[in-house]
Amino acid sequence: MILCEPNTFVHMLRSVFLFIFLFLLIDTIQAGDVRRVKKAMEKADYEKAEVLIKKSLANQEINPGVRYLYSVLYITPEFPRFNIDNARNYIRRAIQDFEVANQDDLEELTEEEITKSTLITHLERIIQLAFEKARDQQSIMSWQTFIEFYPEAKQNGFAVDSRDSLIFQGINKNSLSDLREFLVAYPNSIFRPETQNILDRLLVSQFWKSKSTEDLERFILENQESEYKETAIKHLLKLRTLSGKLDNFLSFIQKYPATIATTQAVNFMYHLDKENGFKDFNRYVDFHSSSDSLRKVREVASLFQFAIFDQTYQLISNENDISKTNLISISADINCFGLVGDVISGSDSEGEIILSKRGTELIRGKVEKDLGAGFLQVNQGSSLDVYHKSGARILKDIEEAEILNNQFLKARRNNWALYTLMGIALTDERFDDIFMEGDFWFFRKADRLAIISANKIVESFTEGLYLEFKFDDYELVDDNLSIGFRGDQECLLKSDGEFLVPWGKHHIYPHETNGYVHDQKGYAFYGPERYTYYPYLEVNDGFILRKEAENQWMLFSNEKDWFIPLKDSVKLLSRHSALITGESPKLIFQNQKILDIGVDDMPLSVSMTSPYTLVKGEVSLIIDSYGKIRFSGNFDSIEILNDSLFSVSFNKKYGVLNRLGEEILPIEFDYLSLEDGMISFINKQKIGAYDLTKNLQFKEIFESKLERINHLYRAKKSGSYGLINSEGIEVLPFEYEEFFEWTDSLVWGKQDDLLSLIDLNTHEAELQVTLLSPFETGSNTLMKFYGSNGFGLIGKTGTLLQPIYSEIVWIGDETQGVIMADRFLPEAGFHVVTYFDASGRKILSQAYSKEDFEKVLCNE
Repeated sequence: MILCEPNTFVHMLRSVFLFIFLFLLIDTIQAGDVRRVKKAMEKADYEKAEVLIKKSLANQEINPGVRYLYSVLYITPEFPRFNIDNARNYIRRAIQDFEVANQDDLEELTEEEITKSTLITHLERIIQLAFEKARDQQSIMSWQTFIEFYPEAKQNGFAVDSRDSLIFQGINKNSLSDLREFLVAYPNSIFRPETQNILDRLLVSQFWKSKSTEDLERFILENQESEYKETAIKHLLKLRTLSGKLDNFLSFIQKYPATIATTQAVNFMYHLDKENGFKDFNRYVDFHSSSDSLRKVREVASLFQFAIFDQTYQLISNENDISKTNLISISADINCFGLVGDVISGSDSEGEIILSKRGTELIRGKVEKDLGAGFLQVNQGSSLDVYHKSGARILKDIEEAEILNNQFLKARRNNWALYTLMGIALTDERFDDIFMEGDFWFFRKADRLAIISANKIVESFTEGLYLEFKFDDYELVDDNLSIGFRGDQECLLKSDGEFLVPWGKHHIYPHETNGYVHDQKGYAFYGPERYTYYPYLEVNDGFILRKEAENQWMLFSNEKDWFIPLKDSVKLLSRHSALITGESPKLIFQNQKILDIGVDDMPLSVSMTSPYTLVKGEVSLIIDSYGKIRFSGNFDSIEILNDSLFSVSFNKKYGVLNRLGEEILPIEFDYLSLEDGMISFINKQKIGAYDLTKNLQFKEIFESKLERINHLYRAKKSGSYGLINSEGIEVLPFEYEEFFEWTDSLVWGKQDDLLSLIDLNTHEAELQVTLLSPFETGSNTLMKFYGSNGFGLIGKTGTLLQPIYSEIVWIGDETQGVIMADRFLPEAGFHVVTYFDASGRKILSQAYSKEDFEKVLCNE
């Protein structure tokens, strides 16, 4: 046991008593300080209260009550140093002190009505004051300060939204960087969706202006939920279809099969393909997810629909489907031609209107012109516009327009400009004309021409089309080649814009493989290499003739790959033969055979389409392409009829020889001619014939040319027509005014005012009528006839309509339509109109008053 010395023990005892005294004193001081500060503040002695607060805080580190009162003092309006920030700092420290204060202090504070709830309520008061201050200042900084200092405040969400609103209002909505910075800095802002939409719109707009399909496609891929995805796809459709080709629309549909723009692409492609006879229709129907619907569209569009009057016009298809409309008038063309087009023009109570064949409204206005390929020129009263038949407006306020090559749209306001089919300007409005020939596109301005290819027009879309008006005129060689003229200069231009022959003072002689030019230096073949000049050149499909020097000629065969040097000059006659001139003219052929033909002044006749060369002289010669003399003779004339027959004459008599010189017709006729495989010949004013297809000759006993009617021949004797067979035997007597071929076994024969339909097998008349006229229906050729009780209709297979109608007319065009048959009942005073399809199948019957009948009757 360790014992302390007496003095040490006393010292320790004094220290313990001192600690206890001081502890009790401090506790007493803290509680007293709160009371004294409160009393000073109640008396509004704020200066004394602050002095007491500072003294208390200097003596006591953990002092929640005084710090609370100091915070209260700082938000007291009458306190000269009113400061919400200081109040915030002291209340937060007071709450911290409260958490670590001893129990006795807390009990003392409770007696002074200061609890943790008091502190929290006071903090909420400070937050409200700070919020009101930020709201009054309404600045980004004030709201940002509130957000940072009071993260736990219930007003924080409003503060964030208010701050973001001010920032959002202040950013440049046309600045990609500002919009992107906002999204990064404020990822949870309520303005993020709107900012993103603005950014998307701006991106799509900039991609459109930059004409970048790659950027648009990347945007679509990366922004599947964007409000502007569809806009981007619509822009992309326009950029992907600049060339107006079906394949551009097809590839777009394949890549974006289920968008709003896809419907538009299908509509455009449908009409372009329709213009081409639906040659490519299955290519995009088969793969498309809506293939059944697309097929139905095609089938419906090909159906004929007709308008009838029943208070308003209703549309009746040939399937008896009825589409109701509010039309009170329809275009006169519909009455005369039916609904054979894609749209219906008419009017309702509100004015002019254009409907689809289903009766749905497409456009308000009147069709001025169908431009083709699915486009209309529409008069809308205040403007003349171009619309697509799907209802999309393409161009506004134009004077006239035209579709070129089903590929581009040409439109004029003051001057002409070129547009894509979807209305995108490819050029500005500065041209006197724009047109196409072959694969070349021509732009005319002030009597000068610029020539360019369609590919170049599309390729230059991004940078702008640059044109050089260097041409005075042009001459199209073929679809891909054109000669250009400028003053005394010429050039040879390919459709891709490349020059085969540059501008120069020369004459150009184009040829598929051996074209050449002629200028002051001589003649030269054009091509990628430098020109080699010759004194003379001549080319055709069979030969190349080249003069090397005086009396030095080279003849090349294009067909047999040989050449031969010659000293005499040469003249090309055809692809089969050339003439070597000189003292003893000779013919040279592709097999290199040389034939001496006699004196130099003998005339030659060459057919470019015939393999024969005709040499005329005292003895005329027919020479084949191998140099063999087929026949000769002392003829007055020889004419090539075809590849195997020749007309010859001697002493003003004519005959026909074949290529072997054999007599087909003797040289004894006054005249002969070849037409449709029949040689007609005249002898003593009587006409005979030779049918080359059957090697049949008919004696010259007729008064007109023989004509084939089925397996028989129409002939004329004693002023009337009859039919004979191949042996010249009379089948139908020569007592008819005329014959008309009808079917393989039926002909119409006219006698006086009676027309008989005669069976060539029985020679009996199946039908006799008094009036007959052609009735064209597009796919079928019918005859309208008049019988005892009215008009009827007969087709190749028999009678379609019995002769009971007052009138029968075709409503439609050459491709589709219906037969309208009217039967007037005078005793009842009304018309019964029946509509039939082209095969005679009944579609619909409708009774009309005289007034209503006039409204559906074609007035043309």
